[in-house]
Amino acid sequence: MKKKLLIAIENFRNIFILLFISNLSKKFDVTIVSSKDRIPKFIKKKYKVIKIDKTLIEKIIDKICIYLSNCHGSHKQLYYLKFQIGSEKNFVKFFLLKIKYLLSKINLLPNSDTLYNFFYAFIPNKHNYLKNFNYFLYDFRVSDEHNFSKSIIYGSKNFKNLKKISWIYSWDNTFIYSSIFKADYFLVWSKKLKKMFTFRHKIISKKVIVNYPIQFQYLKKLNEKKSKTILFSCSYGSSEKNPEEDMKWYVRDDIQMIKHIHQIILKKKLNLKILVRLYPSTNYTKKTLNELIKFKNLEID
Repeated sequence: MKKKLLIAIENFRNIFILLFISNLSKKFDVTIVSSKDRIPKFIKKKYKVIKIDKTLIEKIIDKICIYLSNCHGSHKQLYYLKFQIGSEKNFVKFFLLKIKYLLSKINLLPNSDTLYNFFYAFIPNKHNYLKNFNYFLYDFRVSDEHNFSKSIIYGSKNFKNLKKISWIYSWDNTFIYSSIFKADYFLVWSKKLKKMFTFRHKIISKKVIVNYPIQFQYLKKLNEKKSKTILFSCSYGSSEKNPEEDMKWYVRDDIQMIKHIHQIILKKKLNLKILVRLYPSTNYTKKTLNELIKFKNLEID
């Protein structure tokens, strides 16, 4: 009999996550927990789905943790905070973000994980169905965009038989300070990443499990190819139509680089093909996709 696995997921557009879940379902009885109203029909057909919402108290806790958590433990987060401060037009939010920046700088604010642990210690767990599961897999990142199930994670302390697994989806997530450290185990890509992760976050080595990088499963296709191949992994998730001018140009920069490589191959008459991995959550325009599809020496994975 398969052991029962609960997986928290918010991004149903990411094909790599869906393939990973599909692989897990071969060994586990998978149930998905999500806040999304629109879940693909094939997901509902294949897996049991639990819909979750937030109470007013949980929403207040989120706001407190956003504005009162330290951001100076990560250069990446600090960069995004500065960008947010510079683009914020609401005076109240601007003021709160500025205070967050200054208090973080002198190390007067705790990290978000400490805050969530503190607040949920006083809130009764409402997710009694957790007793039916053996494992609970969730994203390492604390933001709602990636992880809506914080009330489950931080409120599951009474379920001793439930093993909680925090999943580091991408290598750069290792350097995020607003993360969830309440877990029995952590999944990472490689031995190198495990070494970095344990050193940076002071996690016991035996709690960190090395898993394969799901975003690069398409590399297996290279064994079937006779021609030499250039691999190009698009690196920015946003939209070409993003109203934030700086944001959409990051996406377009990826596309321009692909086109430039294509032109060099044609000009030099090289026997090379380009295998492109588009960024999973990016909204590319139909015009862009049609242009890429027409390139004879290019394949979109």
